[in-house]
Amino acid sequence: TADRIKILRYMFDARHSTERKLWSGDNLSTTDIVTNVQLFPQYHLAYTEKTFKIHNSLVTRWNGSQQEAFYTFYLPEGSVVTSAALWVEGEERPAYLTTKNKADNAYKKIVGVERRDPLLLHWQEGNRVTVRVFPCTPKEDRQFKIGITTPLRKVEDQLTYENIDFEGPYWNTANESINIVTEGTLSNMETPFSFQENGLNYNYSGPYNSRWSLAFDAAPLSTSPFSFNGNSYHLAPYKNEKEDFQAEHIYLDINAGFSNREMNKIYATCKGKKVFVYSNHRMVALNDNNKKALFRQQRGQNFTLFPFYKLDPNKKNLVISKFNQLTPTLDDIKTSEFMRLTSDFFSKTISPVRVFNIDTDISPYLRTLQELRSIQLENGATNVLLELLATDKFYKNKEDDQTIVNRYGGFELKESYDPTPATNAPDHLMRLFVYNDLLREVGKNYFNKAELADALIEEAKEAYVVTPISSLIVLETQKDYDRFDIKKARNSLQNASIGDSGAVPEPGEWLLILLVLTMVFWMYFQKP
Repeated sequence: TADRIKILRYMFDARHSTERKLWSGDNLSTTDIVTNVQLFPQYHLAYTEKTFKIHNSLVTRWNGSQQEAFYTFYLPEGSVVTSAALWVEGEERPAYLTTKNKADNAYKKIVGVERRDPLLLHWQEGNRVTVRVFPCTPKEDRQFKIGITTPLRKVEDQLTYENIDFEGPYWNTANESINIVTEGTLSNMETPFSFQENGLNYNYSGPYNSRWSLAFDAAPLSTSPFSFNGNSYHLAPYKNEKEDFQAEHIYLDINAGFSNREMNKIYATCKGKKVFVYSNHRMVALNDNNKKALFRQQRGQNFTLFPFYKLDPNKKNLVISKFNQLTPTLDDIKTSEFMRLTSDFFSKTISPVRVFNIDTDISPYLRTLQELRSIQLENGATNVLLELLATDKFYKNKEDDQTIVNRYGGFELKESYDPTPATNAPDHLMRLFVYNDLLREVGKNYFNKAELADALIEEAKEAYVVTPISSLIVLETQKDYDRFDIKKARNSLQNASIGDSGAVPEPGEWLLILLVLTMVFWMYFQKP
C-alpha cells in the first residue's frame, strides 16, 4: 500500500493530497488572503508575506470539529522561507526556528495527544514547503502568516516577480488584498491586475488569482554589502562562461521525451567518443549496430532515474537528460538500494557531476540533486548542447565555499570574511547565501541530515532560514518551548519582516507605509 501511494504521489502530482495528516481538514476553506510584497529591484530580490484566514464550516457539538489545515507552497527557484507566525487568542505569535526533528516531535505530541495550538513549517524537495495549522474549529477562524525571500527572475533586461502559488483548503472563492512597496519607480511595469498606484505603493483588492506576476525594467545591480556578525554578503552580475571540457564518457538518459531526430543528432555529434545508455541494469556502449534497438527500447520509458553510481568517478563524465514526466523525489525512494548506492556515490565525489538537461523543465529527481549541489545542471535547447559537444566545451562551475550562483536572478552572491561598514543592503542577501550554503553542506550526507542538524543548526538560526535540517514552529506557551528544548535564537536575524530590510523609504515614509498596511490588514480580516 505504501508503495502504491508513492507511485500515485509522483505520477499524478498528488503529493499534497496524499501527505499524512493527524486530523481531517475536509470542512476547511481558505476565505481571505493578504499578500504584502517588498521589492528590492536593485538587488534582484523580493520579500513576500502571505497571511491566510481559515474557516471551519462543520456544524457539530463534539470534539471532531477540530481539524488540521495543511498547505503546500510552491516557491520560485532559489527561494527560502524566512518567517512564519500564528495568531493565538487574537495575538500574533512569531515562529521559533529549530531542528526539523524537534519541531516534528513537538507538533505530533501536541496535536496528536494534547490537541492544542501549534503551527509547523517544513522544507520539502523541489522548491516546496508545507505548513500545518491546528486546531481549526467552527468557533473561530484561524490566521497564519508565511514569509518568503525570493530572487526576481531576470530575462535579458527585465525583472519579474512571480506570485507564490499554493495548494490548501478550498480557496476558489477566496478574496485577496495585494499590497506592494518598492524602492524607486518600476519602469514599464506589466501586470494582469489593475493595480492602484500611490507613489511607491501598488494595491489590488478582489478575487484570489494564483497566476500573476509583475514585470518591469531591470535596475542596475547594487553591489553594496550586507554585514552581520563579522561577515559581509554582496552581489555581482552572473556571466555564463564556457571552458574547455572534453567528456571522456557521455551518458544518454533517454525516455519518451526524446525524439528519434534528437537522439540521432546527438549520437552523430558524439561520433568517435564513448557514449553509453543504461539498459537491463548495466551501462551499454552505443554503436552503429545497436543504437536503433537501444533507442527504441529506452524511448518506451515514461521517466528515468539515472543511476549516477554507475559512473566511473575517475573519468570526465557528461550526462544528457530530458524531462518527460514527474519522477519520485529522493525522499520517496530513501529506503531503496538504489538510493543507498546513489548517496554513497555522491558522498565520495569531489566535484559535481556535469549534466545537460534539454529544454527548461527539470524532473524532481534532478532538481533536488541540483539544489544539493551533487550535480552541475545546465539547461538549453538541443542546438546549444550540440554546439557544446562539437567544440568540447561546457559551462564553468563558478560556485565555491564563498560564492553562490543564482541563474534565475542573474547574480552571484558572495560571502566575505572581511567585515565592512554597515550599509542599507537587505538582510535577505545573507539569508539566501546561508540557505544555499547549507544545502551544499547537507548534500553529501542528505540521508544522514538528522546527524548533521546539531552541527549546522546554529548557522540556520543565525540567518533564520528553513532548510532540510531546520523548521519553523509556533507553540502555545513558553512552557511548551521549554518542554521540547526549543530555544529562541540569539544573535540572529530572527523572523524577516516588511520594512526591516534595505535602504528603501526614509523612517517617516516607512511609518506611513506600515500604518497603511496595518490598517488594510486589520480591516480586511475584520470582515464578517
